[in-house]
Amino acid sequence: MNFSPEARKALLAYAWPGNVRELRNFMERMLILHGGADVELRLLPREFQRAAAPPDSENDSSATGSAAGLLAMRALPGDFKAARSAFEAYFLAAKLKECNGNIARLAEVTGLERSYLYRKLKARNIHGA
Repeated sequence: MNFSPEARKALLAYAWPGNVRELRNFMERMLILHGGADVELRLLPREFQRAAAPPDSENDSSATGSAAGLLAMRALPGDFKAARSAFEAYFLAAKLKECNGNIARLAEVTGLERSYLYRKLKARNIHGA
């Protein structure tokens, strides 16, 4: 399954409030609905289409960098487990940066236990401030 450039842009702009679980469910739904077909922006659910609407700037820094490489569908790992791991690493690094490297705050924001976060961050070689 391939995503059009506009659809990829929408996926990058979306906030993913459900984290990895939401990404997994979304990918499963797209595979069921569209199989191997190309997915255009108009085929994405409305919340993704709204996220694609350009705010003030077409190049919002939160939607570039690591996320662009992660969600550029050609760059994703071949299997779901590796893709989920890549997204998780990106998500934790981004949220940790938002929390200014404060792991206790990261635990509050993500709803995860600090001990679990320490293990995840260490395994992915992600460092706080």
